[in-house]
Amino acid sequence: MKKTENGIFREMTINKKRLCIVSLSLLMVFFMILASGADSRAASFSADMVQSKKSGVATTRFFMRDHQYRMEAKEEGMTLHILVDRKSGKTRIVVPDEKVYLEMKNDDMRSLMNNPFEAYGKLAGMTEVRASGSETVNGIKCEKKTLSENGKDFMTGWIAQGFGFPLRIENLDNAEKVELKNIKEESLKDGLFEVPAGYRLVDAMPVPPPEWAADIDRAPVMNPPFEKTLEDGQMVRIRPREGYAIVVNGRSPDGEKGAFTSVAFKDGRPLTDPSMGTFNVSGSSSMGTRHKQGPGEADHVVVRVGKGRIAIKTGFDALPPEGVRLNEFSLKSGYGKTFDLDHRKASRVYVTDNADDGNATRGAVTIYTVDCKEVEGGTYCQPREIGKEDLVLDNGKTRMWEFEEKRHISHMDIEILSGGVDVRVEQPQVAGEIPPSWKQKNVKESEPTPPERKTGQETKAAPEVKAPVKANAGKPVALPQTKEEAKTLKGQDGKQGDAGFMNGEVPLFDGAKVIKDKSQGANASAELQVVATPQEVIDFYSEKMPEKGWTPGMVMVRGTQGVAMFMQSNRQLVIKVVGQGDTSKISMGIVGQ
Repeated sequence: MKKTENGIFREMTINKKRLCIVSLSLLMVFFMILASGADSRAASFSADMVQSKKSGVATTRFFMRDHQYRMEAKEEGMTLHILVDRKSGKTRIVVPDEKVYLEMKNDDMRSLMNNPFEAYGKLAGMTEVRASGSETVNGIKCEKKTLSENGKDFMTGWIAQGFGFPLRIENLDNAEKVELKNIKEESLKDGLFEVPAGYRLVDAMPVPPPEWAADIDRAPVMNPPFEKTLEDGQMVRIRPREGYAIVVNGRSPDGEKGAFTSVAFKDGRPLTDPSMGTFNVSGSSSMGTRHKQGPGEADHVVVRVGKGRIAIKTGFDALPPEGVRLNEFSLKSGYGKTFDLDHRKASRVYVTDNADDGNATRGAVTIYTVDCKEVEGGTYCQPREIGKEDLVLDNGKTRMWEFEEKRHISHMDIEILSGGVDVRVEQPQVAGEIPPSWKQKNVKESEPTPPERKTGQETKAAPEVKAPVKANAGKPVALPQTKEEAKTLKGQDGKQGDAGFMNGEVPLFDGAKVIKDKSQGANASAELQVVATPQEVIDFYSEKMPEKGWTPGMVMVRGTQGVAMFMQSNRQLVIKVVGQGDTSKISMGIVGQ
């Protein structure tokens, strides 16, 4: 969610230089409860919430009753009622104009980014808290508590002794603050803290149309595949096609800086925040996105140039066959990837040599299953390696594995020593079912029927399959240990290819070697080794991820460790860096809410 017109104190809780220590767990971010010692006595009052920052002062209303409180705000012209229940741990954001509401946990990133009180509590639970005496705020005695990081104070809270809640929070880095004033103890009605009857629960905030949406009806409708150069302010529309995703790529034909937006619209409104679908390009770089909405979900995909001059290239990409959950990625020489499979389902895995590079593929494949048993409290599953073999593919050839459901294949590891491959992973949407596109009989590994390969313009059958060659896995590629080695590696490989890494959503750090790379649908995780400091890594991703459509969250570097968080729709990206001499190890993960 974006910062509201009234601030909602986002900069105060999310300062790029000073924020919080995130848990070192790769895929989960655990937040502690409010600072220890907070008074939890009952309270019922109303107040003015005054937020002060460099751009000015904004005042909204605040209500609290026992374990519940309500904040009122405006976001992009929409009135919001933010209802927080500290007993149930849930936050509800009510949009009266739309008669809808969102629901999330109080420690959800979307909540923390827009709630100064919960954010202060989480920070207090993660950093050093120092009692700084007592002061009176608006006639109420408060305990003053200062938060510090690496010996430097960065935030102060004044906790009311009467009801254990911060009446004032101040960011010492930028002097911005939020304060509850004109506090009036009174009995408050239940309705203030409840979602009105008839309101609909939604997954995302309704997105108001941008100013330029008024011109959409005048934009030409074009059918992919096509290439067209658009000037600043120009746009085109693309109608969705059933069974296909719309692929949009943009580049600057002159090498100058530019920006374009690609977003799906329905009934004159964008389905997602247009800023999330805005891409910056410069030099020879290109950026792209895919829209999976069908004709019933979107009227058009609108592509608009907001800055500069952009060459737009589009195409249709076939969506997964009926009943199939699909995962596709590419790997180049020197890279490996471990990808998860749902061990409760059958699987088909196709690996095709990239014919465009003119080189045969040599590498190694390792296959794992899980042994599960019932234990007290649930089921315990232990992974077990069941096979390792060389991957040998002549130029353009395909290899396929098919695993029956009863084999419980949990994941595979592919390492490419030379050449490059495209990987396609198919599993049924529902365990126990066979997708219509699969043959009902068992398919032998040496005689598979390869799927159609997808392009922006047409589909064509994949090349014939070469039978597997059993052997020992190849020797792992050495990781760079010095900056000189990293430069040499980069010179050998050229520009790092991002397409197959983290589902193409996260760029590779220059000179990085991929240790592990796993994906499961929209979720993904990876481990890298780089010759760089944690600060250099965090700075790199803080700059690059917004270009990929991710909104920065909490960011921090502390000594030899660094953490950065990013949000996109209902997903989180967590990046953790640990310095090891001249090198750093990066762990990252994308997980849905």
